[in-house]
Amino acid sequence: MDRNIACVAIALVLAASGCAENPALYGPGEGKVQATNALVFTPATVLTTANHDVTFSFGSTAHSIMFDPKSGVPEDVPPSSNTSVTRRFSGQGPFSYHCGIHPSMTGTVNVYFAPD
Repeated sequence: MDRNIACVAIALVLAASGCAENPALYGPGEGKVQATNALVFTPATVLTTANHDVTFSFGSTAHSIMFDPKSGVPEDVPPSSNTSVTRRFSGQGPFSYHCGIHPSMTGTVNVYFAPD
């Protein structure tokens, strides 16, 4: 099955099941999350494949990324501003996170293994 079709199919299943509202869909390659000065992660939900990077970008307001403990979770991102940091997700499933400075900022990276 074409990887892009598989990505779209998984996103539709997640959205229909209520597991994710309007997830940003990234196929094989890199996903991107922006921590905004409005104190939200955009997009709040990212869908990507295992063993690919997600880049977290911080503007002038300092943020951090604290992942909920789980097998396959990458290392937390320490507080900083005006930077971008990548993290690789080796495991499958949802990886929830929040900003350690602004706990109301939350997000999820949904990772799946792409079919061969």
